[in-house]
Amino acid sequence: MPLTEEEKKQLIEAYEPILYFHPEEKFVPVRPEAYLQSAALWHSQPPSHNKTDWGNGGPGFPRTPIIPKGGISVNPADDLEGSGDPDGDGVNEWYLGHEEDGTFPYLISNDERELWLDLAAWADTDAVDDASLNQECNIERAQAMMGEEPLNSGKDWYYAEVQELNGIEDLLASLRKDGVDLGQLIREQFGEAWFIWYYFLYPIHEENFRRCEEVVGAGNHGNYEGDWSAVGIIVRKPLTLPWEPGGTFPSPEWIGYSVRLRGVIENFLPTIRQGMLVRPWSDVRKLGRHAKIYVAEGSHNNYSIPGDKNPPAVALGGIPIGDATCETTEEVDSAVRDKLAELEDTLDTVRDVVVTLAKVGVGFAIGGPLGAIVGGIAGLIEAASSGGGGSSEPVDDAVETEMERDHAATEGSYGLVLKPADPAFSIDDAADATEVRPWAGDIQNRIVNRETQVWWPPTSGNDPGYKGRWGVMVQEDTFDRRSGQEFPDFRRAFLLDLALHFSGSDS
Repeated sequence: MPLTEEEKKQLIEAYEPILYFHPEEKFVPVRPEAYLQSAALWHSQPPSHNKTDWGNGGPGFPRTPIIPKGGISVNPADDLEGSGDPDGDGVNEWYLGHEEDGTFPYLISNDERELWLDLAAWADTDAVDDASLNQECNIERAQAMMGEEPLNSGKDWYYAEVQELNGIEDLLASLRKDGVDLGQLIREQFGEAWFIWYYFLYPIHEENFRRCEEVVGAGNHGNYEGDWSAVGIIVRKPLTLPWEPGGTFPSPEWIGYSVRLRGVIENFLPTIRQGMLVRPWSDVRKLGRHAKIYVAEGSHNNYSIPGDKNPPAVALGGIPIGDATCETTEEVDSAVRDKLAELEDTLDTVRDVVVTLAKVGVGFAIGGPLGAIVGGIAGLIEAASSGGGGSSEPVDDAVETEMERDHAATEGSYGLVLKPADPAFSIDDAADATEVRPWAGDIQNRIVNRETQVWWPPTSGNDPGYKGRWGVMVQEDTFDRRSGQEFPDFRRAFLLDLALHFSGSDS
């Protein structure tokens, strides 16, 4: 039988994560509804980083959003198409899930028309006009909005999604290609299991590029609006269910930490930017069934231990292809090319193919023959290494190097800690934190329901759900590093990295 809402609630509560923030972190996770209600909705037609293709108006300027700031509603009762102001805030309402002639104009992005949200506008202006640059998001304004409504009352929030193994058949089936059955690999390991994902939305993502990543068109940072991160866990279903007499909640077996992958290669292959670092539950820090998650300042990458980290990068067969031009270039490039040649010649088992597809990345790897993938990656390494405006020299300046690292809080020196709301639950290192707060709201209100909550992306092609970006589009963004991003496919990334572990390869 499918899980009931009450059973989902109990599972979510049993495994709630504990988030440890850096003392200088500017943002905390916010409720998506509050974010949407604070934002405007724009479109680019056609999809473009050129402001001449943005919004209503034209062919000249100014351009305006298709729904003004404060006008987005996620309540179907507000499906007024701008003809009324039921919340009395002075801005008329448009329902995000509005249906018109069988289509959903505020949900659907495609190759002809792309949707994106504008929370805090651009660093130089709120307008899109003849004089506007519109090249960077407005971090200072977004930070100020955290103290204003509705974001202020929407802080300290997560959403959680619970699914059973047999409830993600479509997802598992989508990973099957050319004889590689990832779904079967997962089934063999678990039989019956619960998958629980915790999703966090931060208003801003901040990311300093390493000097070697600054190829022409990339700029020197990857700051953008609307930063989603996640933690996922897998719990094997016990014979006696936790809510049955004599039942208990078992410990999870695996946990995944979302990271935004870095490196020159990611400029060319955006489909591989979102990763999940999967670890055995026995190897991570926790309090009972609650994992300790150390959140990197600004980037909101999630880690299993505190302290500074090198930016996570894509690897192939243990070789960091994302770092191909960020280390001693000739040595790394040579190692990558040798590994690619080796894999091309020796990929003769299902598990080897699984490893390779997962390491290369989801969308790129499953799209074509292996030889094309190998040649394509080698070509990208060569193109990136040849200069293109970047530097292949090692970074030796101490200040620059410090800025380029991921900074989770150091051991014993934490900022805010968000913990389970149960008053009886206390953390053992509260004295090391500047503040400890419980997660906001009732867990019942934090359960993902894709049928009624229209801001989640659809799980199948024809289902309604928001497919657009969660932050402002910006100009001069050749590699799409500073414009808002779509909701990442954490579930697919999680399952792929999990398959890596089962295949015996390093993550």
